[in-house]
Amino acid sequence: MRVVALHFLALAALVAGCARQPVQLGITLDDSALGPSFGRVGVIMTPLPKVEGYFPGALCLLCVAAAHAAHASLTNYLQTLPQEDLAKLKDEVASRIRNRGVEALIIGEDLKLDELADMANWTPNVAPKDFTPLKARYKVDKLMVIDVSALGVHRAYQGYVATGIPQIVVEGKIYLVNLSTNRYELYRTVWVSRAVEGQWDEGPKYPGITKTYFHTLQVGRDDFLQPFPR
Repeated sequence: MRVVALHFLALAALVAGCARQPVQLGITLDDSALGPSFGRVGVIMTPLPKVEGYFPGALCLLCVAAAHAAHASLTNYLQTLPQEDLAKLKDEVASRIRNRGVEALIIGEDLKLDELADMANWTPNVAPKDFTPLKARYKVDKLMVIDVSALGVHRAYQGYVATGIPQIVVEGKIYLVNLSTNRYELYRTVWVSRAVEGQWDEGPKYPGITKTYFHTLQVGRDDFLQPFPR
């Protein structure tokens, strides 16, 4: 029950956070924002998330517990699968930035957003976290952030009853922050969801789930790379 309680606390915090902060609209990358004359760009990722189960519509504590229990073996199996397509995003993004004639630095450590200070007020197209101290820390002028925020199995519920087939989801965003102004110069959200084809509950190897998982990761990877055509 402790896991379920934490699930609800996290959901409440998310809803409260959304209520306080308006949604940031997308910003298309302009050629003028990423060129040889605009300094060095750091490329960094937030920690890749653990594969989880997401069950919207299972709202009561016992409903959430039942949904997680019903999919525990599936979620545990997905956690054994590799995430190379996402883990290599930093290298691919840096390579494509270099193709523009821009110096790109791959930053090895993970970016922990909760360690950055909050900005005093929300302003459109300005990051709500203060990235400016990272200019001196990494010796870069701009920071390309790849944030994969959710990965796992998504299945709609109505109370205790599943109302759809499982889907594999990848969610996140990629954005470029000018470290002198803390303004976004690119902001793109990524949401990829693929329904499992055929039988999905054929454990212990789950062939339908496995195929969909890797396909979804590939599509998600391509979506993160969309602002940087070869």
